[in-house]
Amino acid sequence: MAIAFNADEIFEIAEQIERNGQKFYNLSAQRVIEPGTKKVLTDLAGMEAKHLKIVQDLHAKLDAKAREELTWDPDGESVAYLRAAADSHIFKVTTDPGSLLGADAGAKEILELALQFEKDSVIYFMGVADMVPERLGKSEVLNLAKQEQGHMALIQRVLSSLK
Repeated sequence: MAIAFNADEIFEIAEQIERNGQKFYNLSAQRVIEPGTKKVLTDLAGMEAKHLKIVQDLHAKLDAKAREELTWDPDGESVAYLRAAADSHIFKVTTDPGSLLGADAGAKEILELALQFEKDSVIYFMGVADMVPERLGKSEVLNLAKQEQGHMALIQRVLSSLK
């Protein structure tokens, strides 16, 4: 049996993931003392804000038909994968990102959590790209996945410098 999932829902989840990422990075930057790490976290918050704008623009371009058009997925595998990715995302759409930071979380713990967030974001966007037709922004979604991979590399470099 096919599971219903449409482009409107896909972009709503992506928007919330980007909002949560931006909030997490802003909160984290306020907690970190080391200026270099603080700057990286602030920069990442800005990057997530740009991603949010891209996703919002893609979402706004959807016409009424596209908002309701269901993805052809007769066995429900793609949709199940996408739902699992969104549900297991470290920044679940229903989770307040601030609640993920323990009172004594330092730069290393924050960056490790950020790295997991970025990995989960790549998984989500790669899954979304398989479901979004080119006319609805598939190439833009793939580009977001690549940018999230770049965030992972940046975070890994900063983490390596802390060890």
